[in-house]
Amino acid sequence: MTAGSSQNCHDCHNGHEGRNGHGVTRGGRVAAGPISSSCRALGSARSARGFTLIETLVALTVVFVVLVSLSTGLLVAHRTSEALRAQRQVDRVLEASLETLRAGALPLAGGPLPPGLAADVPFPLALDLDVQPQSTAGLHLVVVRATYLQRGATVERRLVSQVWRPR
Repeated sequence: MTAGSSQNCHDCHNGHEGRNGHGVTRGGRVAAGPISSSCRALGSARSARGFTLIETLVALTVVFVVLVSLSTGLLVAHRTSEALRAQRQVDRVLEASLETLRAGALPLAGGPLPPGLAADVPFPLALDLDVQPQSTAGLHLVVVRATYLQRGATVERRLVSQVWRPR
């Protein structure tokens, strides 16, 4: 390819006036003219080369950063979901324990509650009851406490209520 034919390709691809009638402007438009074989050869050589190594590395780096960000977000969402699920299960056990106490099936005395109350929970759960008599006869302030481990940290949930039992 000669320097002149390279100029023809440059001119006809950029819409400038070229030699041999390529890209001659008429009325503000580029006139369609035959594309020389040297122009076709130059275009196909560029498309056959593909991306450079630097372009590929930059693209891979961007993709990697996006994937790491997404995976971190998904991990945080999963951990939060697990924590909330455990919290709901413990709250159900606390409410059921309080209802069992109100129904009179458990003695109104402080101390650990039977482990059977937490049988539905798939993780170790310790239940404790604190009872404080109030000034009104038969009225007691009751605190049902649940303690469990979550990701290595001890978590405590409480349910406070008043229970009336005539003497």
